[in-house]
Amino acid sequence: MPGSLDEASLRRAFANDWHIERMQRRRYTSNMTRDQWREQVPAELVSGILPAHDDPEGIDSQGRVLMPIWQITAQLT
Repeated sequence: MPGSLDEASLRRAFANDWHIERMQRRRYTSNMTRDQWREQVPAELVSGILPAHDDPEGIDSQGRVLMPIWQITAQLT
């Protein structure tokens, strides 16, 4: 899942064909709450993705999970 990939791994994966201009870790607002994720997604996929219970930045004001993603701006070489 996106949140588990590190910057160095992504840079290596894109190195041959792309010139990376910018990489930023961002959060994407999902359409599910933490409980909905646990009910609908297999536990092995959810572990490491859901924010910790004490992470105030991992949940939006409506209780939806904010998913970690990489935002990349790149040019094909």
